[in-house]
Amino acid sequence: MATTQSLDASHQVASAPKRLPAWLSLVVLVVGVGITSFLSWGAASIHAQNEKRLLQVELGQASSTVAVAIPSIESPITSAANLAAITNDPGTGFRKYMGAYTGGSSLFVAASLWHVTATGASEVASVGNPAGAAVPAGGVGQFVMSIHKSTTIVVDNLLAAPQPTIAYGVTSVVSPGTWVVFAKTVLPKSHKLSIGSNSAFANLHYALYLGPKTTPVNLIAAYPDGFAAGPGSQSQAITLGNTQITFVGASNGELGGTLLARLPWIVAIVGAVLALIAAILTEYLIRRRRQAEWLASENRRMYREQRSIAEILQHALLPQALPDIPGVETAARYVAGREGTDVGGDWYDVIPIDDTKFVFVVGDVSGHGVGAATIMARLHFAIRAYAAQGDSPELILDKLGHLLSLERDRSFATILCGTVDVTDHSITLVNAGHPPMLLLNGTTGDFVKTTVFPPVGVIDSATYKSVTFNVPERSTILAFTDGLVERRGEIIDTGLERLRAITTASPLVLDDLLSKLLEDMRDGGYNDDMAILAVRWRN
Repeated sequence: MATTQSLDASHQVASAPKRLPAWLSLVVLVVGVGITSFLSWGAASIHAQNEKRLLQVELGQASSTVAVAIPSIESPITSAANLAAITNDPGTGFRKYMGAYTGGSSLFVAASLWHVTATGASEVASVGNPAGAAVPAGGVGQFVMSIHKSTTIVVDNLLAAPQPTIAYGVTSVVSPGTWVVFAKTVLPKSHKLSIGSNSAFANLHYALYLGPKTTPVNLIAAYPDGFAAGPGSQSQAITLGNTQITFVGASNGELGGTLLARLPWIVAIVGAVLALIAAILTEYLIRRRRQAEWLASENRRMYREQRSIAEILQHALLPQALPDIPGVETAARYVAGREGTDVGGDWYDVIPIDDTKFVFVVGDVSGHGVGAATIMARLHFAIRAYAAQGDSPELILDKLGHLLSLERDRSFATILCGTVDVTDHSITLVNAGHPPMLLLNGTTGDFVKTTVFPPVGVIDSATYKSVTFNVPERSTILAFTDGLVERRGEIIDTGLERLRAITTASPLVLDDLLSKLLEDMRDGGYNDDMAILAVRWRN
């Protein structure tokens, strides 16, 4: 029996070399091809997903930069319509205001002001040179009549004309349906954009279309010339009045690197040594993913640099310098929130009325981002117009209630508005949901007690009443937004007392006082934007 088993074993060992190579080759071939195919497919999928994700990040950042520029189109014509509605000489005011935005290399090639009645529309004033620019079908008058009841800016697509043109129309929110501003922008015929090689978005091909359809007739501009929406491209919509700008983009290379794109071929070629390659590949994919995340982090850093454009826009909406007012000195500060916080709606202003009186305002629109900044600009310019025509603080806030609605705009605004009589040392003040004003007299300071009415936009029929009080000689008033005193985890009274203690510690020059105030108040950390306005009597 032992001999038989030994012979059988010897036979098996002898016959194995004849069968094992073919069988093992087939198994290795089948398993190797299967594993290699699976890994190649996985690497290709990871690469495709990584490219898609990076393209989404790049496209989102680029479209955000485009969205920042939209208020620069909407604000001038909206303000011009509101100015016409509240002035006694709308034609002169319109030509003076819109002249800065029209002609030459300005934003608009031409603009006109129209008065609308039940019988039709008539042109009141115009600026610029519309020669060569296309006009809406049926003429400007018919276009004005068709949009004079619209609650948003109406955009007319005239890009198919011999000279590509975009027309804008907006009615005054102060007197809806009565005053309409019509403006035109002429675009180059080539539709070509120039992008520097060192631009944050130089690795994108993209096109801008007016409206939701990505057809050649709606093309605004493209980079490079001739690029259009197609397979592999992605799009995002940016609201522009009654229509949108469709931003279409595609990568002009491998966003994650060329090596990651060739990885499936590498896996297929080295499939014969699959076990070793699998271990190396896993480690390599992890490193490549880390590198891709690092690249995404770099893209976020570059986007923060692009965000500075939005911050510049925010500062451009604030007064570049406070006016010189006899008998008092003024100072102001605006500080954006901590890194990563969007631009906001905080603002301040000083508006002279005559040699002895001026209106001051400090306000804060709820929320952050371009939307809050746009609403801030709307309220800011409206207040300047109301103050210029001699309206009292309570009347100004009453009128603002017609411009802003929490239900419609999803925002409200807290505002502290007052009229100062320098000679009489008196202030007429209205508080719409805003932190109290601080009155400093030497080394003492008290918060001015007034009735706090609802913020503008919260209640449609809110009625505001002012309070008038006198201030001592050489005293200082300090108005600010809540970002200066609010801290996470503490009640606002704590922040107000901290502010009082810092400002009354020792008398300082006004600019030095605000600098010290910002330095000391920011030591406890801050999240929100802050605006501060100070007025000090010289006698």
